[in-house]
Amino acid sequence: MERDVIEYLKKIRDNDLIYKVQDEVEKLLNEIKELKNLIDDGGSMTGADYAYNLIINYQKLCLHFYNNSIFYIKFGRYKNIVEKILEALLISHNTPGYGVQDFDEFVLGESILNIPRKNLQKLLKKQKVISANKTTVNKLLNKLYNCITSYLNEGFLKHPYENHILAVELNNWDFKQLYTSIFTNSFTLLSKINMDNDQLKNIARPLRSFLEIENILVWYDIEELSNFISKKGHLFDIKDLEAILIIAIRRDEQYSKYDHLLNKIPKTIKKNYPDYKFSNKVLIRRAILNCQSENNINSDYRKIIYLTLIADENCTRILLDAFNDYLEEYFEENLYSLLLRYKILNIEDRNYFFKYIVVINDLKNKQIAYKFGDLQLTDLVYINFILLIYHLNIDFEKKEFEVFTNLNPFETWLLNPQQFDYNQFNIRWLLEVKDSPVILKRFAGTEAIIKSVDISLLQKYDADLAKIKYKYLLQ
Repeated sequence: MERDVIEYLKKIRDNDLIYKVQDEVEKLLNEIKELKNLIDDGGSMTGADYAYNLIINYQKLCLHFYNNSIFYIKFGRYKNIVEKILEALLISHNTPGYGVQDFDEFVLGESILNIPRKNLQKLLKKQKVISANKTTVNKLLNKLYNCITSYLNEGFLKHPYENHILAVELNNWDFKQLYTSIFTNSFTLLSKINMDNDQLKNIARPLRSFLEIENILVWYDIEELSNFISKKGHLFDIKDLEAILIIAIRRDEQYSKYDHLLNKIPKTIKKNYPDYKFSNKVLIRRAILNCQSENNINSDYRKIIYLTLIADENCTRILLDAFNDYLEEYFEENLYSLLLRYKILNIEDRNYFFKYIVVINDLKNKQIAYKFGDLQLTDLVYINFILLIYHLNIDFEKKEFEVFTNLNPFETWLLNPQQFDYNQFNIRWLLEVKDSPVILKRFAGTEAIIKSVDISLLQKYDADLAKIKYKYLLQ
C-alpha cells in the first residue's frame, strides 16, 4: 500500500481532520462575532472573507466523510460542528455589507439533517428571515416532498396508506428519530424563508395525505408544522387549510397531539380568509366530544375555542352551548379567561365574572403560584388577571373587584390606578410592568404618575422610565 494512503488512513483513524476543522470553525465563529460587533459599533474592515473560509472548511469535512463512507457523521462531534457553522453563518448573514447574502441548499440541507431540533429552533428563534434564492427553496421543498411521499402509497380512489417498506424501517428507533427530525427541522427552517404559493402548493396535497395516516409524529413535531402554517398561511389554499383542520379534529380523538393545529389553523384562516365560515356541525360536535372526559370533570375545551373564530352561526351556537354547560357545572378560570380574551363571552354573561374574581382571589399569593417581577410583589395568577382586565379595557370601578381581599399596595394600584393613594406609590412599580404595553397605555395622562416619574428622573436618570414617560404617559 502506498505510504501516502497509509498516512491518510491513519488520519481517518485518529480523527485528525475533524479536530482540525473543529478548531478552525470555532476560530472563524469568534472572528465573525468580533466583526459583527465592530460593524454594529460603526467600524469597518477589509481583509479575509470569514464566511467563505468557513464554507470551504465545511465542504472539506463533508467530502472527507461522505466520499470515504465514514460513519462518524451520525455522532455528536460532527453535528456540533454543523451547528457551529450555521450559527456563524447566521451572524454573518446579519452583518450588513460584510456577511453572507444568500444561504445555499448545501448548508441548509446539512443543518436539517444534523442539528438537533431544539438546537435548531434556539438558533433560529430571533432570526426573522433567512435569504435563499428560488432554486435553493425549490430544492429544499423537493427534499421535503420526497420525505413526506416516501411514507405514502396510494390506494383505491387515491386513498393513502402507509408504505410498508418504510414502515419496517421506522421500527428502528434511530431511523425513526432521523425521519421525524428531518420533517420537523424542514418546517422550522422553511418558516424563516420567503417563498411563493406556486412553490408551496406541491407539498400541500401530500402533506394532507401524510397527516391522515401518520403514526410517528409527536406533539412537538406537530407544533413546528403548526408554526409554519401560521407564518405561511397566506400561501395555502383555503381547501388545504380546511382539510388539515378536519384531519386534526378527526384524529384528535385518537391522539392528543393536535392541540397546536386546532389552535393555529382557525387563527390562520381568520387572518387570511376572513369571509370563510366553517359549517360542519357534525365535526364541531365531534371536536367537543374529543375534549370531554368520561366524568366531564377533567374535560378541557381550551383547544377548540379558536373554532369560534371561523364557525358559522349554527356551529358557534353549538360551541357556546358546550362552553356554558361546562362553566355552569364546573367553572374553570383558565377556560373562562380565554373566552373573555377572544370576546366569545363578555363579562356580563351570567354570573361568571363574579365566580372568576372569587377564584382568582382564592388562588393568588398561594405557594403554588410563581412570583412575578424583580420585586416579587405579586404572582402570575394575579398579574395574568390584571393583563386581561387591561386588555379588555374593563372599568376600574367594576363592583366585582370589591371581592378582593389582602391586596398589597402594588396590587391595589394595578387594580385601580385612578383611585389609588399616590402617597404610597413607588416609582419602581412602573419598571415592574415596563414590558406590558397594555398596562402602560392605560396610565396615559395620569398626572400623579407623570409627576412621580419627573421627580425620579431629576434625581437619577433612568432610560426605561424616560421611555415609559414619553411613549405611554404623555399620549
